Amino acid sequence: MPAVPLGTCLKMVDIPINNCMSAGINKIYVLTQFQSQVLNSYITNSYPPLRFGGPDRQSWVDVLAAQQTSTEKEWYQGSADAVRRNVAELMDEARGVTPATDYVILSGAAVYNMDVAALIAAHRDKGADITIAMHAVSRAEAGSKGIAKVDPSSGRVLKFEEKPPPESLDRMRRELSPPGREEYLANMGIYVFKRQALFRLLSPSKAAVITHIGHHVVPTALAQDMEVFAHQHHGYWHDVSSLKDFYEANLDLSDPRGPLHMFEVENVVMARGSILPPAHMHGAHVVDSAVGDGAVLSGCVIRRSLVGECVYVGEGSVVERSLLLGSPVWSSDAVRARARAEGGRVYGVGRGCLLRGCIVDENATVGDDVKIVNVGGVQEADRAEDEGYMIQDGIVVVMRNSIIPDGKVI
Repeated sequence: MPAVPLGTCLKMVDIPINNCMSAGINKIYVLTQFQSQVLNSYITNSYPPLRFGGPDRQSWVDVLAAQQTSTEKEWYQGSADAVRRNVAELMDEARGVTPATDYVILSGAAVYNMDVAALIAAHRDKGADITIAMHAVSRAEAGSKGIAKVDPSSGRVLKFEEKPPPESLDRMRRELSPPGREEYLANMGIYVFKRQALFRLLSPSKAAVITHIGHHVVPTALAQDMEVFAHQHHGYWHDVSSLKDFYEANLDLSDPRGPLHMFEVENVVMARGSILPPAHMHGAHVVDSAVGDGAVLSGCVIRRSLVGECVYVGEGSVVERSLLLGSPVWSSDAVRARARAEGGRVYGVGRGCLLRGCIVDENATVGDDVKIVNVGGVQEADRAEDEGYMIQDGIVVVMRNSIIPDGKVI
């Protein structure tokens, strides 16, 4: 999930890192399931040690990937297991830095703009062992989240249940819900742990069956009468646990009037600098969309969409409410004509296409006169993978490196 693309030039990992940086946190570890060369290179280029940490290397963004050893035979089994297996590194004094008194754990599977400094301040003011960032959700959403019952006067967490069944929701409803609406406080997957509490609950000696913070650690802390508090977040938060979530979060990023504004000083999300030329548009009409560096839009219409880096969209094509995630090479009309003449491959979207409500993954080719509109209204279809696309949650996805031939209708 950390290496999943987001917006025109970001990755999911940029969200928690930037939320930390905005709060002045400059010692950051990224716990990831696999040793990903893509992720490692991205973090090294985006947050280089000399620029981020300074010459004395007192700040860092480091990747801690799961490793199979003589004592640990499995990959990370969940958020708690990932922290447990790295507690020694997290609390290490070898770098000459005073160990932290509090540790912030942030989700890499959501898009949010969190005031982490306020979260830490509330945690310390209350003398909490654990503070959980919470977001109000509806009853329809609550069944798939971790839900807390919170004392409205103190903010103390009284009860916590992961994915509660309908019969439990009646007891978990927020007491101060707005008139006419039932609200529940959902776990955002963002926590502050006091150092002693973190080691007590997730020391390396703890059983590996403690795999998830929400499912195992928080209930254990409550059972041990530890000080567990909630801190409500009123800003933007979009959990990304499905393809539909990914699609909707990216469309939110592309909308200048949407709920998440990354271009205001207090909300800006920064990543690696680009060495690409600026986007080039000639005869194009672009409305309420985000366009990445190196994109070439030639006589097309782009509405409420996201166009990634180096994506080409040809003349007469219309793209609506779609995500075009990026291309490996920069293109132009001349470059494409030469590649075709030489029998080479061209990337991007050809001429006269109609793309509506779809995702075109990185390095894909959509030929001329293609229509991707889910003409049959199909909700789920993986049988078309051999043809270069699939359908999930009603969204057509052109798969990475796929080629959709001229004239194809999906």
